[in-house]
Amino acid sequence: MNLIGVIADLFSWVDVVGDESKWVLADDVDLWAPGTVEALQAAGVLRRGSALTRVSCDECVEPHEEVVLFSSHRPQRPFIPCPSNGRVFLEPGGLLRWSVSARATAACLASALGTGVTPAEIISARCWSLGNCHLPGFKGPAFLLRGAFWPDARDTFAGRLPLTPRPLLFTLSPAVQPEWSSPGCWLCASHVIREGTEGQLEFDLSGLELELDKTAIGPPQYALQRQTKLWTVTFDGRSATLPGRVGFLYLAQLLAHPGRAFAALELSALTAGHGPAPMLSTEDASSLTQSSGFGLDELADAEAVKQYQAAATALDAKKRSAGLSPEEATELASLQRELARTLGLHNKPRRTSGEAEKARTNVWHALQRTYDALEPDLPRLARHLKNSVERGSTFCYQPSDPIVWSVDRA
Repeated sequence: MNLIGVIADLFSWVDVVGDESKWVLADDVDLWAPGTVEALQAAGVLRRGSALTRVSCDECVEPHEEVVLFSSHRPQRPFIPCPSNGRVFLEPGGLLRWSVSARATAACLASALGTGVTPAEIISARCWSLGNCHLPGFKGPAFLLRGAFWPDARDTFAGRLPLTPRPLLFTLSPAVQPEWSSPGCWLCASHVIREGTEGQLEFDLSGLELELDKTAIGPPQYALQRQTKLWTVTFDGRSATLPGRVGFLYLAQLLAHPGRAFAALELSALTAGHGPAPMLSTEDASSLTQSSGFGLDELADAEAVKQYQAAATALDAKKRSAGLSPEEATELASLQRELARTLGLHNKPRRTSGEAEKARTNVWHALQRTYDALEPDLPRLARHLKNSVERGSTFCYQPSDPIVWSVDRA
C-alpha cells in the first residue's frame, strides 16, 4: 500500500468510535511500502510505542493469549509458553507497535498549514484549533474534527465552532460534510496531503484549492466507499465509517446494479479477488434450480456405500470366527467410521446442501450481519436495505423509490 493510502486508512481508523489513540501492529506495517513507517514517524503521525507483552498463539487452532517471555541464553529470544506446544518462539520485530492519534495528526496539519501555533484542544478528544491560515483563496481559522459523523456529532459540535469568518474544517473520515453541517469549508485531511519527491509528507496548496472547489458541489447523498479495511457509508447525507466485512462487498455489487438479480455463487466470487462479481447471463441465473445446486447431495454414492457395507460385513464375520490381524482390525474400524459418517437413521444416506444452497445461506447471513452493524449509526439505512434487497435463489437491490448510489470498491 502506498503512503497516501496508508494515511487515509489511518485517519479513517482513528475516526472510528472509541479511544482517540490507536495501535498499529507489525502485521499491518508489513503490508506497507518500504519507507512508509519512517515517513509517518518523521511527520509525527506515527510514534513508536512499547513492545507487545501479550500475543496470541499461532500454533493452536483455538486462539489463546500468553505473556511474552525471553530465553535466558544469549541472544535472548522472545517466546510464549503454549500449554500444548511448549515454547513458541517469536520474531522480535513482530512485537513492535506504533501509536497514531488525532492529536498528533492535528499537529501535523498545523505545521503543514504554516499557522505557527501548537494545536489547542477545544473539545476533549474531538476538536483541535489549528490556528489561522493564510492560503491562496482562503484566509481564516482551521480546525480538525474527530467523530464529525458520529451519532452525537450535532450535540458535540453545533454551536461550539466559529461561524465567522468561515472556518476550514478538516475531518478524519473520507466522507466530507456531515448531516448537521456547520458553516465552513469541509475537507478530508488525507485529501490535501501529498507524498514529496524524497518520500516525505507535503502539503499541496494546489490540492487544497481543488478540494475547496469541490466543497461548492457538495458530497453525494448516497455513497458506499471502501478504505482498505474500513467502509464509509452515506445515506441521505448521514455518514458512518465501519470496520470491513464481506457483506459490504456484496452490497457494493448490488447497489451498483439496482434491479439486477445476482446468483449467490456470483456474489461469493467477490471474496476471492474483492473485484466486481462475474455476471451470469439471465438464462444461466434462471437455471439455478433445485436440480443444479439448491437441492441436497448425498455424502457418498450408493455403489460406494454398498462396497463399504460388504467389506465391513465380511471383516466382522471373520472377527467373530477366526479373529483379525492388526491391519484388518484397522481397516474394519476405518470402514465403520466412514459408514457412520455417510449413513444416518435406519442406514439411510446422509445428505448435505448443494454448493448453490451453501452460497445462498452464506451470502444471506453476511448481509444480515452487515445490516446489524449499520443499525446503531444508520438505522434508516439498515431498514432500507432489509426492505429493498430481495433474496431467494438470487439477490437483487430493488428499492421502492429509485436511488443513485456512488460506489467505490477501490
